Amino acid sequence: MMNLRKPSMTKRLHRTQILLRPEQHAALARLAEGQSSISELVRQIIQEYLDSHSESVRWHARTMALERARKVREAILKDRGGKPIELDVAAMIHQMREERDAQLLSSLPENHHEDRD
Repeated sequence: MMNLRKPSMTKRLHRTQILLRPEQHAALARLAEGQSSISELVRQIIQEYLDSHSESVRWHARTMALERARKVREAILKDRGGKPIELDVAAMIHQMREERDAQLLSSLPENHHEDRD
């Protein structure tokens, strides 16, 4: 069900006129009856549309980014003759940690090296 809360009186509303077919006006009047005004109902419907459109735009941007990544992957594979890049991520992380440990140890004063060995 739609959120039919009243607009905050601190927010400025802009007056806009729209022309509705008689059946549209009657349907809106029935929906709003006892719960809100036609104006509030129309504001809610517009907001839902805008939110949906905004999400659709974000989804499209994500899809396009994935498509670009797929094309980059294809180009890399083509450049490598179809052979994928083989990486041992665990070994790479271990190597980086070892290098970082060596870097940190080399920055310690000499007497601290002896305690570590």
